[in-house]
Amino acid sequence: MGGAAIASVNDSSALLNNPSLMKVADGQKGIANVSPGLVFFFDKRNHSYLSTDYVTTDNLYFQMPSASIIWSASKRNDVIFGFGFFSDLNFDYNFEEKDVGAGTTDTIGKEGGFHNWALGMNWVMADWASMGFTYLWGRGKSQTDYTYILTNQAGTFITKTSDYQMLNGDSFVFGSNFSYEDKFNFGLTFCSNYDMKVNDKNCWGVGVSTKTELIYEMPYNLGFGANYNFKDSNDSKITFDAIFSNWGDGKLWVTKLNNVKQTKTKLNPLYKNVWEYHLGFEHNPMQKISLRYGFSYLPDYPNPSEAMPSISFGAGMFVGRAVVDIGCEYSWRQSSQERITQDPLLTGFDDVAESRLELLSTVGYKW
Repeated sequence: MGGAAIASVNDSSALLNNPSLMKVADGQKGIANVSPGLVFFFDKRNHSYLSTDYVTTDNLYFQMPSASIIWSASKRNDVIFGFGFFSDLNFDYNFEEKDVGAGTTDTIGKEGGFHNWALGMNWVMADWASMGFTYLWGRGKSQTDYTYILTNQAGTFITKTSDYQMLNGDSFVFGSNFSYEDKFNFGLTFCSNYDMKVNDKNCWGVGVSTKTELIYEMPYNLGFGANYNFKDSNDSKITFDAIFSNWGDGKLWVTKLNNVKQTKTKLNPLYKNVWEYHLGFEHNPMQKISLRYGFSYLPDYPNPSEAMPSISFGAGMFVGRAVVDIGCEYSWRQSSQERITQDPLLTGFDDVAESRLELLSTVGYKW
């Protein structure tokens, strides 16, 4: 439903979105969900910087976003535990940058990601209130290959370099949930900030490399969600999420360079605080079939005013105790963005046209 989940998600993915919504109905013992890898992105970006650079990205790649399970630890189903895997960031992409006047072409291919293993618990204090907690153990890696091609009267010259990164950083999610008159449902979440440790190795020749250890301060997220059930014949619901991230307070610094400790000097990446918004609607036009529609507003933390809006559609069907769900999301934007950099010689504006299509399937089971 447009990514709105803080007050509305009702499956095991609540372990990440709002652990206080990990609930098991009377007569059930648990719920398991898996997104079996049918996730594809088609990206297209066109950047024009000072009428010199031209960047295009066309990707179709695979990602396994999540697998999770929750189960009851008490006869009254008031204590719930959960365990899962969630892909937080995906770095797979390719793009090409050309400078026709200089005769250069710079291509970049990157793959990898950052993933969280999650372990959580929810306590249902009353029919109208619950509280939950999830610990996230984050690990990841990425590889970036650079190919620089220079063509002039002397011929064509190709230079290749590679960059390898190992990532790790742990955080936690605290969530609460409150309902009123069996129609209104409210959720609050807090995802802690954390230091992401990066071990970077840059190779640009046979046996030639630079090793750098860095720390990035990742932001905290504070979210609010509201869900309203119309209680009509189609069980219609509308839900809304607002999430704040303090990117503007983030810093980064180098701890080691080629295994030599460095003086701690915090750098400001010039990011800004952002708000993101999600709106969704769900109804059941027929028994055991649900349809969902959504809209999202996702800003860039370097340029919050240059948001990427998206629309989404999803459908779910119950087959016995199993549920099969499919969804798609289309995002787009066309704007002029200020290039954020510490170097005044590289400041300027990019004309950006970008679109993305994401397809996802999920299979769940209740027992």
